[in-house]
Amino acid sequence: MDARSVKKLVTSILNSYPIGLITTWDQPQNNPHTPGEPLKLKGNAVYKNYSVNPAVIKLVLDGKQRLTTLAMVFGGFKANGGQYAFSGEWFIDLDALLNNKDLGIVLYKKQSEIQSKSLNVITTCIRHLLIPLKDFHRLSDYIAKIHDPATYPNAEYPPQAEREKRVESLKGLQKTYESFLIPFAEIPNTISLGNVCEIFDVLNTTGTKVSTFDLLHNMLFKDSSGSFNLREKFNECANLQSIGLLCDEGRQEFFCQVITGCNCIMSAPGRNGIKISSIKGPDLINTTLAFYNQVCANLSQLDEFASNFFENVLRFEVSLSELPYPASAVIYFSLRWKMFSEAASYSREELEAVFRAFYWRNVLSNRYDQGFLTQFSVDLKKLDQILESKHPLYNGPNWVKEVNKDLNDLFGNDYPISDVNELKAELLSEDTRGALRQLYLIQLKSVTHRDIVDNSNLDWDSVVKGDRVQIHHIFPQDWCKNNAAAHLAISDYGVNCLANLTPLKAGTNNKWRANGPKTAIANLEITFQNNSAALSGAYIDSVSFALLAQDKVGEFWERRADAIANDVYNAQFVC
Repeated sequence: MDARSVKKLVTSILNSYPIGLITTWDQPQNNPHTPGEPLKLKGNAVYKNYSVNPAVIKLVLDGKQRLTTLAMVFGGFKANGGQYAFSGEWFIDLDALLNNKDLGIVLYKKQSEIQSKSLNVITTCIRHLLIPLKDFHRLSDYIAKIHDPATYPNAEYPPQAEREKRVESLKGLQKTYESFLIPFAEIPNTISLGNVCEIFDVLNTTGTKVSTFDLLHNMLFKDSSGSFNLREKFNECANLQSIGLLCDEGRQEFFCQVITGCNCIMSAPGRNGIKISSIKGPDLINTTLAFYNQVCANLSQLDEFASNFFENVLRFEVSLSELPYPASAVIYFSLRWKMFSEAASYSREELEAVFRAFYWRNVLSNRYDQGFLTQFSVDLKKLDQILESKHPLYNGPNWVKEVNKDLNDLFGNDYPISDVNELKAELLSEDTRGALRQLYLIQLKSVTHRDIVDNSNLDWDSVVKGDRVQIHHIFPQDWCKNNAAAHLAISDYGVNCLANLTPLKAGTNNKWRANGPKTAIANLEITFQNNSAALSGAYIDSVSFALLAQDKVGEFWERRADAIANDVYNAQFVC
C-alpha cells in the first residue's frame, strides 16, 4: 500500500466509482474457526476498540488493504510515531475540487504540519480549504462554519458567491459519502477452514489473491501458544542459498505445500487423525504443528534437496516464478524427505534419474495445466511405487527399461511422449508460452556456459552492468524488422521464437545487436574455430555458424531448433 493507491481509491469513492468486493467469513459465536488479527500499521498501531474479542466475529478474507485504506482515510487510523508512513491524516483540497483538478483533490499531511498549521481546528481547515476526510461523518459542522464571519479574521471573509460554491461542493461530497455502497460478500460460518482454503485456491486461480499462508500462520501460532512463527520460518528458509530461490513473498503457500507434501509421503496423521493425502487447502490446514516443527528443524535438508533438484533435475538454478509447474517439484522434495527419514530403499541417484524423466515429460505434455493439485497425490504415490518396486533391479541390465515402461504406464495413452518434430515446432513458434517456454529457456541456460560473441564465461550472478547475463536475440529484433520482406521465416516463426534466443552478456549483446549476424561476425572477427566451445554449447555447430554468417535466418533457426529438440526429447527418458 502506498500514497498513490490510497489517493486512487478515495478519488474513486468521491466520484461514485465502484470499488472491489470485500469478502468476509462469519465465525461461530464464541468459537471462531481460526484466530484473526485486527488491521495494523507500523508502530504497533492496531485498529480496534476492544480488549476481549466480541462474541460475533467476521474475518476478512479478501479486501484487507481496501479496508485498511478506508480506516486510515475516513476513520483516522494512523501509524504510531511521526517517523512512519501514514502517521498523519488525509484531506480534501477544496480549491482543487472547485477547479476540477482530479489528481490533486486528495492530500496527505504529516502530523507535524497538522499541528503547526492547526489543521485540527474546523475554522482553520475552512480558511486553508482543507477538509479532513476523517471528519466526513460530521461534514455539516464544516458547512455551517463557511458562512460564519468569525471563521475569517483579518477581513478575509470571502464573497457570498464563493462561499456558496464551497457549500455546494461539500454538500455534494456529503451526499456521495452517505450514499456510497461498498460491495460485500459473506461466507457463512458453516463453511469449514479447509473449504475456505479451497475457495482461496479458486480465487487465486482467477486472479483474486488471498492467503492460505496467513491462516496457517495464525493457526500454528495459536497451537504453539506463540512459540511457532510460520513467517519467521519462511524468512529463515528464504535466506538459505538454494531453497531460498523457491521462497517467493507472493507465493508463500509453496513453502507450506512442500511441508504438507512431506507429510503425505510419510502418512503422518493430520489434525484429529485426519489423513493427509494432497497439497490442497484442507490438507495444508490439517498438517500438524508437530510435523511443521519436524521439517522446520531440518531446513538445511530442504536446502540440500533444492540444490540437488537444481543440479540434477533442471541442471540450472531458477526462482519460483521461473519454475514450470512448481507443484510437481514438491513431489521431489517429498520423496527426498522419505529418504532423509530412512523410510526409502532407493537411492538419490535412482530418484533423480526417474524424476528428471518424469518432470520433463510432464511439462512437455502440459499435463499439469489443470487439476494439478489432485494429480499431485496420484503421481507422488506412483513414483514412490516405481522406485521401491524396481530398486532390486538397480545396476542391472533391465532397470532402465523397466522404469521407462512404468513411466509410460503412469502417463498413459492420453499423454504420449512428445516427438522431436513436435518439440521442434514449439521451438520455432513465438506463440509457445507458459510452462513450456520456461522449460525450453531452462534448457538453453543449462547448456550455454560461454558467451558466443567473446567466448567468456557467463556468470548469471554478476551485478557488473556489462557482464549481466540475460536472454537475447541471435538475429536482433531491429534486423528482423528491417529484413522481414526478404526472409519469410521471420513472419512464419517470429523474432521471439526460442530458436532465436540465447544467453548473452549485456556488453557483448550491445556489440552484437548493432548489426546483423553476418556483419557482426565479420566486424568482431569471430570464427567457429576460435569460438567453438561457446558456439557448440549454444546449439550452434559449424554448419549452423556458416548459416549465421550468411544471414540465412530460416535455415539457421530450423537447424538450431532441431538440435535443441533432440536434447529435450532425450530428457523424457531414464538413461
